[in-house]
Amino acid sequence: MSGNVTFHRPSTLEDALALLAENPEQSKLLAGGTAFTILWRNGLIQAEHVICCGAVAGLDYVRVESGMTVLGALATFRTVEVSQAVRDQCPVLCSTLHHVANLRVRNVATWGGNLAEADSSSDLPAVLVALDAEVVVRSAAGERVSTVQDLMVDFFATTLEPAEMIVEVRIPALAPWLAGSYVKFVSRCGDDRTCMGVAAFTGLGDDGSCRELRLAVIGAGVIPLRLPEVEAQVAGQVLDERAIADVAAAYVDASDPMSDLRGSAGYRRHVLPALITEAITRANARQNEAVMA
Repeated sequence: MSGNVTFHRPSTLEDALALLAENPEQSKLLAGGTAFTILWRNGLIQAEHVICCGAVAGLDYVRVESGMTVLGALATFRTVEVSQAVRDQCPVLCSTLHHVANLRVRNVATWGGNLAEADSSSDLPAVLVALDAEVVVRSAAGERVSTVQDLMVDFFATTLEPAEMIVEVRIPALAPWLAGSYVKFVSRCGDDRTCMGVAAFTGLGDDGSCRELRLAVIGAGVIPLRLPEVEAQVAGQVLDERAIADVAAAYVDASDPMSDLRGSAGYRRHVLPALITEAITRANARQNEAVMA
């Protein structure tokens, strides 16, 4: 990093928000730095003031409260990945994290930084959107709550105002009949970024019919793709091969993938039905295992 840049290292959230309020248009927040450093070095982001939040106290918590998983914005991926409380409450979140980037990245990458970056290839937003997760956003002027679905609006773009920062992630308790899975598809080497990913949560009735389906996809557009109207259409149906194929076809029709080094738009549409089928099948299997346990 070079140029006329002033670095700040606040120790409290209030100090960080005050610094951000002083020069919101010329300031950037730095948390774990796994994405920030790459974007900065390539000239994709610029700032006169960089507010380093790593020393801000009290934002690295991980806890489960009344079934809700609550994560401070500075909690690292690794902290959540190895949390037994989170594993008991939402095992698919921990299993997804295990396949994100590598251990070095997970040791420093933060939840607030990841969501603020709004990378369309990031795995976690798909799971969080399917879980109906929310973020708490703060500024010196006050606080608001947004769903993760509404937070991300475009490629590397969110609804965050220049003076706002994410301070907390809230993941509601899953209904006891729901089980989930995340299928990650990497089209090149194993360490490469995700080409497409599908998060699926299913709940089956005693007769095998679908009580509830949640499905979110990354790589099908610039933000996670979720179609509540399609989810609702399969309620009461048996999630057999035909029903899953109909769901997959609807998601393909609604998708608007980009072409890049990991795959063309046509290729992504081609593999999406198989990924959706696999994600739903795995979720169904885990739901059946939970019932039999």
